[in-house]
Amino acid sequence: MEMEADYIGLLLLASAGYDPRVAPQVYEKLGRITGTSALQDYLATHPSGKKRAQVLAQAKVMEEALSIYREECSKRVDWFTGRSIHVHALKFGYEDDVYVQNALISLYSESGILEDARRVFDGMSNRDVVSWNSIIVGCLRGGELDEALALFREMKEKKNIITWNSVITGLVQGGRAKEALDIFHEMQISADEEDRVCPDKVTVASALSACAALGAIDQGKWVHSYLERSGMECDMVIRTALVDMYGKCGCVERAYEVFKGMPSKDVLAWTAMISVLALHGYGDEAFELFKEMEAAGVRPNAVTFVGLLSACAHSGLVEKRALVLSYDETCSLY
Repeated sequence: MEMEADYIGLLLLASAGYDPRVAPQVYEKLGRITGTSALQDYLATHPSGKKRAQVLAQAKVMEEALSIYREECSKRVDWFTGRSIHVHALKFGYEDDVYVQNALISLYSESGILEDARRVFDGMSNRDVVSWNSIIVGCLRGGELDEALALFREMKEKKNIITWNSVITGLVQGGRAKEALDIFHEMQISADEEDRVCPDKVTVASALSACAALGAIDQGKWVHSYLERSGMECDMVIRTALVDMYGKCGCVERAYEVFKGMPSKDVLAWTAMISVLALHGYGDEAFELFKEMEAAGVRPNAVTFVGLLSACAHSGLVEKRALVLSYDETCSLY
């Protein structure tokens, strides 16, 4: 336990020492977890790193400390911090701790050091689904789509919804929509029924985006029917994805039906429908819809104006282009 406590102290010192913005949150949360206000008081009055380490070494909260570190530092991680934490893990005998190794894979991936993330992963004697998901997501973020797919195929542990969604979404965003749809369909038939992972809203939205990118209306309709059969809640994100999919597949009327059936609409929904009308040469209708959007009190964004400019180009509405640019400047969107 002494080794564990020493590691916690050094871990937290690293997180605070390398980014002073993190220190107050780390120590405050550690105090709440241990229920020791005296610890907070001591840390507030003793800035010495050595003293801090001695006091923190008394805190027997390994996983909690790691969680605090990840929560406070994940948005600010850098190469130096990741390496420092890795050194501490090795020094105090945690190189084979799955929880620590998974955290290191995420740290290296988030800081763009995919080579080191892969080195940690390859060196693991025991891997869990989090290990696989972490390295797969790291590869996808780093643009290594083939590597991510190879790991996905190699994965022996049962894939969970995070695994499937990460790969499908990553492929769509990486311009490989057909492969994304193939994996979406594979998800429906993989494994025994009791082990099968059901798609969620993220899966469906990504599949619809893939259909939109491919102009695959038949597959898009199949995804829509699956959505209805499954009883999944069709929220604003899903409905907007349906509008986009039908529109890009050339089914303008169907896209408008979905749009009009939305109980509430945000700027993304309005913009999606405006862009669909613009794409297919319904310039006047796009501007009418824009007026409805304003009347509904929804503020346009930059993409809204791109859609209106597209309407001008596709419908020859030269006189309205100047109005769009003027309105755009007034809203200070650029």
